[in-house]
This record gives sequence, C-alpha cells and structure tokens, in this order.
Amino acid sequence: MLRFDQAQAAALVRTVLAARGVVQCHQIAFHDAAGTALVDFAGPYAGVFRENVLLHIDDSGQLSRALGLLADDVEAACWQAHQELERLEELAAWQAREAAREDQRRHNAAMGVVSVDEAVLDRMPSTSPFAVPEVSAVFLPLPHRRDSGGGSSGSSSADPDRLRVFVSRARSTATDLEAALFRLRSDWAGFVDRCGWVRTGAPEFLTGFALFIEECRADATWIERIASAFEAAGGGTLSVGALDLASTTKADLSERRLLQLLASVPAGELSTMVAGSPELAARIAGLRPELVADWWATLDPQDEESDLSERQGLLLATLPALLGNLEGLPYGARDKANRIALRRGLESVEREIATTQRLVLHTALLPTAPVALPLLMARLDELKERQACLVNIDETLGSAVDGTPRFLLSLTSDQPPLAAVSIGDLDTATNASFVVPGMGTTTQDMSTLATGAQAVQAQRGSGSAVVAWIGYETPPVPFSPESDLSVFGIEDAVKGGAALASALKGFDAVRRESPPELGVVAHSFGSTAASIALTDPDVQADSFTALGSAGLPNWITSASQLHADRVYAGQATDRSLLDPEPGDRYSWAGRSLSLWHRVDPADPAFGARVFGVETGGNAGLPVTTHDLVVGEASADRGYLDAQTESSRNVSRALGGEEENLTPPSPRRQSVPHPRPQDPPEVPEHD
Repeated sequence: MLRFDQAQAAALVRTVLAARGVVQCHQIAFHDAAGTALVDFAGPYAGVFRENVLLHIDDSGQLSRALGLLADDVEAACWQAHQELERLEELAAWQAREAAREDQRRHNAAMGVVSVDEAVLDRMPSTSPFAVPEVSAVFLPLPHRRDSGGGSSGSSSADPDRLRVFVSRARSTATDLEAALFRLRSDWAGFVDRCGWVRTGAPEFLTGFALFIEECRADATWIERIASAFEAAGGGTLSVGALDLASTTKADLSERRLLQLLASVPAGELSTMVAGSPELAARIAGLRPELVADWWATLDPQDEESDLSERQGLLLATLPALLGNLEGLPYGARDKANRIALRRGLESVEREIATTQRLVLHTALLPTAPVALPLLMARLDELKERQACLVNIDETLGSAVDGTPRFLLSLTSDQPPLAAVSIGDLDTATNASFVVPGMGTTTQDMSTLATGAQAVQAQRGSGSAVVAWIGYETPPVPFSPESDLSVFGIEDAVKGGAALASALKGFDAVRRESPPELGVVAHSFGSTAASIALTDPDVQADSFTALGSAGLPNWITSASQLHADRVYAGQATDRSLLDPEPGDRYSWAGRSLSLWHRVDPADPAFGARVFGVETGGNAGLPVTTHDLVVGEASADRGYLDAQTESSRNVSRALGGEEENLTPPSPRRQSVPHPRPQDPPEVPEHD
C-alpha cells in the first residue's frame, strides 16, 4: 500500500504556512525596529548596521519564498499521492475482476459453453506509477558583519534608547521565530516518517532557518553592546575603534586586532569600554604574553632617553589595574601602573570606610538594626582588611634597603588583594627568583615576605632581583580562627600553580632576548603550588628550592618530573606541636595528614639536593620554627631570616654553587613518616 499519510501532510502544510506568516511579520517588525534605531545613528557603524538590516530583510523574503515553495511541494505531493492511490486501488479492483473472469473462462471451457468475454468492455487500468515527487526546500542566510572590518576610521553616534528599542523587538520576534521553527521541525519529522512514498532531500531549510534566527539574535546582542558603549560614554560620539572593542566578541576579534585597537583607540574611550565590559577586560588580561611584549615594543618612544612614549604613558594612566597585571608588559611599566592603582585603591577604601562607618551609626538607631548592622559590620571588616593589605604593600615599597629599588609587579582587586613586589629590577636582572609563600600568607604580610626576599637579594648581589610573590590565595592556618582544613587539600595548590605558571611565562616573554638565571623558592604549602607550576610544559626554571615543604602532590614522585635544572630542599627537624625543642612544627603535618600532597622533597628517594638549615655555628643561624621569616623581634629564626644557614644556602642554590652548600643535619624528627597514598589525577595545564 502507498505509504503516505494525507493528514500528516496536511498538518505540515498548515505549519509551513504558519511559519511563513511568522517570518513575514518578523520582516515587518524588524524593518520598523531598525528604522527606529537608525534615527540619530550616524557614522561607519550606522553603515554596517544598515547593511545588516538590508541583508536580513532580503533573507526574510528568501525564507518566506522557500517556505511557500515547500508548502506547494507538499500540496502537489498530496495530489500525486491521491492520484497514485486511486490508480493502485483501480488496478487492484480490475485484477480481482480479471481473476474472477479467468475462473469463469476455465469453467466454461470445461463445460463446452461459449460466452462473451467481459474483458472487452473492462479495460485494464494503467500499470505505470505516477512519478515519485520530491519535497524539499533550500535556504541559507548570508552572514552579517559586526565590526568596522579594521579599515574604517572616524567616529559614530547613536541614541542608545532607540538602539535598545531595536534590541527588544528583534529578540521578541526571534522568540516567535524559534517557536515556529520548533513546530516546523516536529511536523517535518512526522512527514518524513509517515510519508515515505515521496522523496525528501536534506532539511537544509531547517538549518538555514536556525541560522537566520541566530543572525537576528546576534544583531540584537551586537547593537546592545553598542548601546551600552554609548551609555557608558555618556552619549555623544565614539571612535570606530572603541566600538570595535566594545561590540565584537572573542570569536570576531583576533588577538592582534585587539592589540591594534589598544594602541589606537583614544585613551578616555578605552577606559570607558573596559570599565563597561568585564568580558573585554578578561579578554585583554588573557592575551598571550609574547604578543603583549611585541605589541608594547611597537609603542616604545623614538627618543632613547625617554622611558615611555606618550601612548604608553596614557595607557598606563588610563588602565592601571588592567595593564599593571598584564603578563608580557615590562615590569617597570607595570610598576608605574600598579602604583597608580595602589594610590587610587587607598583613597577609595578610605572613602568607603568613612561612608560605612556613618551608615553603621545611622543604622544603629533604626528598627532594622538587628538585621542590617551585622551586614554592615562584616562589610566594614572587609574594607579594613583591604586597607591593611594596601597599607602594608605601600609601606613595603617605601622600605628599600641599601638603595635597591622595589617594584610593584602586580596588584589585584581580590579580597584580600594579591600582589607581588620585586627587590631589584626584574627587567634588567642577570639572575632572578620568585619566592612563593605558604599557608596563612596574605598581602598584610607583604613586608615580612619582602624582608626574606631582601635577605636573599642582598646575598645574590647587584644585578639580582627577588620577587616576593603573593599571587595566589593561600589556605588559612588550620584551626585558627575558623576550622578551615583546605591546606590539606590540593585545590588551592592547583590554582596557585596555574597563577605562578602564568607569571613565569610572562617573565619569559619579557626577558626572552636576554634570559637571566631563573629560580623558584617556595615555602610550606607554596612548594605544593610551585611544584605544580613547574610541571607545566611551557615553564622552565634553572632551580627550584623547597623550604619546610608541606608536601608535593602525590603524582610528583621524583625531582626529574619538575622542569627545573636543579632541585633543592631544606627542612628543619620535624617537631610535634607540643614539642618545646627547636624545629618545624607544621610542615610534617601537611605531608602526613593530606591525602593529596604527601611527597617529601627532602627524602633522599625524591632526588633533590638537600642542604643544611640548623647546623649553627659558622654555617649560620639555625632555623628554629616553621615560619619563612620571623624578624628581629623574636629569638626564633625562619627559613629566610637574614644570617640563617638556610638563607645562605638558598642564595648558593640559586647561583648553582653546590660545592658551597652545607650538608643537612641527621634527621631527628619524632613524628612518623607518612604512608604514600594512591596518586590523584594529574591536573591539566592551559
């Protein structure tokens, strides 16, 4: 029997014609909305929008025609199917009659009866089937351009309110189109399933219909970005470059084009675009360091006596928070930007504290005080913590020793803020190192960490630079004040490792033409994070030194797995928390209690060169506690306190002076070695 469901075919025709009606209504609404948007929309971007509108309206007509032809095809198929079904039914009826007549003929012949054959009057219907029709439609919209194409100059103006009228209507009609497409897909699938007699080509019209809707929605998003850009700028006009930055997506804007725009867009507009678009800020922050380094060099001043060109100075002053943390920029430039951001941050947090304190006093008199006051006090605590961090960073920068300059390499807006301070010029240093702290370290401790970095830099001598790097959120000390046990996990180390790897890649990009000796010195949980960074395939250091390690990840079982030519470890005697004798009371706990980082880099089986930290006498002051730096106010000494055996050996390790390293003391710890655990999955590197 003929496989053709007339009811399903009729339903498809109704759905196709209904979809066609929706497309036609969309065409009218889109045209009217575009007309509203084009009022006061002038300049190159208005021209691009006008082209897109004309393309879309033309595509609307093409889609409407394609749907009309599809409905015609289905109706024609219905008629042909009806005709073919009638033919088959007539042929089957004739064949039944002919079979009866044949039986009669045989009977008459057997009886010797002569009769008139009715077949003379009952002619056989056609045995040739009707041609099988094909039901299909072809439609593919043209892609739209949503930027200047890189060749336009000048500026554009627009009324953002009128642009948003277009955005709203375009999205509303796109929703109607999506509903029509959904019904069309469903009925088309039913037609293909129940009307197998006809040939159906590939449903290209459905794909084209979906792309048509995508173009409509993309135009709405594009115009919405443009409207936001004009609103952020306070109306008026914007350069084409600024609109390119604000309105294009990551897929539409290459890294090189983005950098070209950063070099050419007016600084004020650039600041507005970045402030109004977190996506754009993230895109700039994620640029590859080597591209950033090349781009910045193209902006260098022609006058060799000048540190910065006018454009470079404008960019640093306009986007200090962004460029101050941009890997690939020279560190002197980042220092200038970050000092601007630091000054603004101090002023801003001081104002916020004053405002919040006034709110606290006012709220205390209100009936809502029991609910509102705790929230305000929590906010005030956050602000004071941020202020303390920024003040400490500022004081650290102003505490240069022996004329060695200090540079603010990074400063983030995190709570609390993250930062890095270099003791010495990282742009020109012949040997450089990054000091990575462990648990409980925040930028309130920047001056303390910088003291340790200063001790190492002083021993390394002129031409060296040591970075006090608080570039990741360290886990808090467990059990104080809150019971946070994340130091025994691995998540913070993975994040810290990724951040350190990014910083080291940035350093490599800046110094690739004159690479210095590079070392990484990591303490406590910092060694966990740093070891992960040193497994990144794009990171390479000359040396890695672990001090009082809280344990390396279980999957790093050998020094050879680290991308460092030389690997060292320093470890004071492991002591329990209640043991009054000098030694390290924390690092062993990290290795013993964690399920994720139990590898001891000071274990001979690991393969690191282990040096002494508590010999005493002429070797230097012994390490008596887990801290990295204690300072002169205490009788204890940490791993990087000045004049300690540990800090001296760290300096020697950074310089590859292995013959001068003092040997470790025999291990006298009274705590058990951890039992190795099954390794977790190795983290992926970006």
